[in-house]
Amino acid sequence: MRWKLFVLFAIYIPVSIFTTLKLVPDYFNYITEVNIDNSGYIHYINNLNDQVNIVKTDSNGTILNTIDFKTIKGNRLYEYSDMAIDSEGNIYVVEIEYETFSHLIISEKILKFDKNGEFQKEIYSISYDDAKRRLNIGISSVDIYEDFIYFFHLNEDKSFVKLKRISINGHTTDTIKEMVLSQEIYPSELRYSPSGDIILLTRKANIIKLDKQGSYTHIFPHEGFSENSIPSDLSIDANGNLFFMDLFTGNKVFIDMNEKKAIVKNNSSDIIEEKTGLTYKDIRNLYAYNENLFAAITNDVIDDKKSIAYMEENTNQVIYPSLPHSYYIIRIVTLYILLSLATLILILFYKLFRRFVSKRSSIIFKQAIILMPLILISMIIVNIYTMNIYQQVLYDETISQVYNFSLGFSRNIDAEKVKAIDSPKAYKGTEYNELDEILNFDLDSYYDIREEEYKKMIYNMLSVVRDDRFYIGVSYSYQCNMPMEYIYNRKSLDLYKKAANEKRIISGSIQDELGTWLVVVTPIIDSNGTVVGVLETGTTFDDYNATVVYNTYKISIVNLFSAFIIIILCMIALYISLKPLRKLKHGVDSISQGNYGTQIKITSNDEITDISKVFNQMSGKLQKHFNELTKLNDAYYRFVPLKFFELLHKKSVLHVKLGNQVKKDITIMFTNTQDFDQISSKLSTEEIFNLINSAFNLIGNEITNLGGIVDRFDRAGVLSLFPVNPEKALTSSIALREKLLAQKNLNSNDNLDSLDFASAIHKGSVMLGIVGQENRMSATAISEHVNLVFRIETLSKELGCSILVTEPVYKSLPANKYNSRHIGRIVLKERNEIINLYDFYDGDQPELLMLKKRTKIIFEESVKLFLQSKFYEARNGFINVLKINPYDSVSKKYIYKCDEYYKKDSVEKPDLSLNTF
Repeated sequence: MRWKLFVLFAIYIPVSIFTTLKLVPDYFNYITEVNIDNSGYIHYINNLNDQVNIVKTDSNGTILNTIDFKTIKGNRLYEYSDMAIDSEGNIYVVEIEYETFSHLIISEKILKFDKNGEFQKEIYSISYDDAKRRLNIGISSVDIYEDFIYFFHLNEDKSFVKLKRISINGHTTDTIKEMVLSQEIYPSELRYSPSGDIILLTRKANIIKLDKQGSYTHIFPHEGFSENSIPSDLSIDANGNLFFMDLFTGNKVFIDMNEKKAIVKNNSSDIIEEKTGLTYKDIRNLYAYNENLFAAITNDVIDDKKSIAYMEENTNQVIYPSLPHSYYIIRIVTLYILLSLATLILILFYKLFRRFVSKRSSIIFKQAIILMPLILISMIIVNIYTMNIYQQVLYDETISQVYNFSLGFSRNIDAEKVKAIDSPKAYKGTEYNELDEILNFDLDSYYDIREEEYKKMIYNMLSVVRDDRFYIGVSYSYQCNMPMEYIYNRKSLDLYKKAANEKRIISGSIQDELGTWLVVVTPIIDSNGTVVGVLETGTTFDDYNATVVYNTYKISIVNLFSAFIIIILCMIALYISLKPLRKLKHGVDSISQGNYGTQIKITSNDEITDISKVFNQMSGKLQKHFNELTKLNDAYYRFVPLKFFELLHKKSVLHVKLGNQVKKDITIMFTNTQDFDQISSKLSTEEIFNLINSAFNLIGNEITNLGGIVDRFDRAGVLSLFPVNPEKALTSSIALREKLLAQKNLNSNDNLDSLDFASAIHKGSVMLGIVGQENRMSATAISEHVNLVFRIETLSKELGCSILVTEPVYKSLPANKYNSRHIGRIVLKERNEIINLYDFYDGDQPELLMLKKRTKIIFEESVKLFLQSKFYEARNGFINVLKINPYDSVSKKYIYKCDEYYKKDSVEKPDLSLNTF
């Protein structure tokens, strides 16, 4: 297992590197705007398919930080533009919120971020209600001078403009100027100069200055510049000087606003950087920080991506922004750690799952745990497949709809009028207006009729073909006669070239600074078969993408809910189908609890029914065998008590082996039937068996009732063991005597009335074990103490004592609870041991019990004198006992011994014991 994990973790190293390189965010995809702060750091806006990044780099192109925005959020689209940077490096950007499908503007905001890219606050915001939503952006041309932010706010048709000013902290907002513009001054770009002037670029490619007094001054074009010049990307430095790119010539132009004279700062053929071969004709979106410091986007030929031209005085360079090496290292290490943790979690989950499955739990729950991931995986696969089909269907439907529009528009376009749009001055001319009316007439009808059904933005843009180049002809968004390569990348222009070369309609997607669009490109052909223009009809890809994302979300929710319903239904189906199995389980549980013979009734006609029939047969046989075993077990334990096995620490006879033994301190009692031989001599064999069984039954019940163990039946006596409490042995013997006396008082004339029982109780170490041979074993207790009990019992008749107890037992009994007396001692000759013996007479006949109680003190004092060899004094005491209790056999025995010893002058070794064994 360890080497497998080692190999797996080793494989993760190249996987982490490869994945990092593949999945690293593309912060250099489609640059739309560039800026420079006063520290020389470059900031640019990068457009991806579903997000926008504001990226900050140093002069070498190393990315320092980024601000990331999602362009699709629910049913809203977002665009970010007009970036400005203050003296402290804080970044300001305009956020435009669109409604999906209609592409109408919902709100516009100016957001502030600090130099590290952290969001600070919302500086300015304007919202449009449903009735006032618009197609054209209102906030335009954000500039920062000193401590104020300046920007323009235009109405829908750009005929009314407000110049606004906001303090950098966002506390105050002022409207500096309001202007009503004629159609001749329809603004394409506006810029505010620190001098207080307003610079306007009109849709006819004229630059006009509006001073503080409201006077208009024509600035560009003038003598020395072509009427076809197309200024773009106006940029004003801190001194109020104006810079722009002439898109017609590809020159960078500088205007000293004091002289009001435009000069070419750099020709289109001037090389920016020798190693790349890029010229000024290749740059777009120019930003001038001052006369010597510029930044622009280049139309780079490498991978069709735009780079950044960073131009300082005498140190021009082309920058390809890249992430620092530390970023890749951190990403690789992080990914490796995540993969390792994921592997360890999966291993842990797998082990927990296996342990869970192996543990006892409901089969329905286990099936649900197994089915749930399988159903979810299946739903994910179905969801992916469904969404791929849905995407293709939606794409085909959108393209088809746009295709039909484009085909209808192109049929109404006059090719001769297209050729007439040959300069920026054609804007709003006769031909332009006629073409514009054609391109928008059907669209107006489309929006009026189908707005509620589709709410999808459709647009038209007509380009003109001259000298194998494409120029903007009629467009709602772009300058008339602007070269198309300044708008689209090479991949997008390939659609135009293909449509023009093959003279057929081409569909696909294109990208510009406003986003990505699904388009149909239709060639406009004149009467000579020459392609004079190309009609682009399209809809925003963001709408399409948002539709896919939104419907993917809805379908995913439906699929997730369906998966949940399927799992619930599967669990219900399992629950119903497993009902017979549950009955079978309950039957098995019942048998496991000892209810043998349990029968179950299952009506389903399947394999479980067959199993149930077998179960019922098995259960019946189990009950029969159990009854037989129970009888056999009960019969067996009549011969060997179960408690005997417990003393051997065995559960049952099945665990017993020959030679099993244990040594234990235990109380031993032998209860014998006195004068049994004399009684049995008068009885028949059958009567003898009946009598002895009656005696054993009486004795055995009292023993077992008080926790004793019947070890063996010895002729007419019973040897028993009491492993826990010696008092139980005494209590059972007293109870036995009381029952016997009670039965004699009934005068039942039963042979049992003629019997008398005597007991001897001793305590000592006994070896309990199994003896015999493999095929015939027996449980027994072996000890000299067992033999001693038998011997002591033989004294009971001679001494007239029904219960004899040795000193070890006597000391373990509660004091003064029972009637007893010390009757002397016995001697164990072989062990040279003396044992005191006590007579317990609670089980004697009432009159004898009273006599022993009356003489107890005299008797025990006399025994004490005898043991002190004061035989004369002892004899007198025993005589006094006999005067009261003439039946006291112990006193008679002692008088005999006293007579033997006190008449002699001296006795060397008098026998002071009652008996010697």
